[in-house]
Amino acid sequence: LFFFFTVSTGDPFPDSCAPSDGYQPQVGHYCCARFSEDGRWYRSLVKSLRCTVDETNGPLNSSLDVEVFHVDFGSSEWVSVGNVKPLVAKFLSLPGQVVKCRLANLKPEVIEGK
Repeated sequence: LFFFFTVSTGDPFPDSCAPSDGYQPQVGHYCCARFSEDGRWYRSLVKSLRCTVDETNGPLNSSLDVEVFHVDFGSSEWVSVGNVKPLVAKFLSLPGQVVKCRLANLKPEVIEGK
């Protein structure tokens, strides 16, 4: 379970993305990634990379996708490399705002006969 609290009227970190000229994301590095549901940029962690090759046109039309974990909201998704930018260094000092937790002494209800 992830619990989070945020108050925002726009991008939570509007100046957090650096120019992406020639940026190559690397697994384990922090970045700025565009969230697919609202189009805003969020602090993220690169979890993995995958290259997809277009079978029709060969490797010249391959695309790089990046799996990112949005460190302030707890969601993960695959985005194209064009939707990932370097994170400005001053935004690395604040730890992610997601806290992984679970409820103590909570047991699932057992229903007999099912």
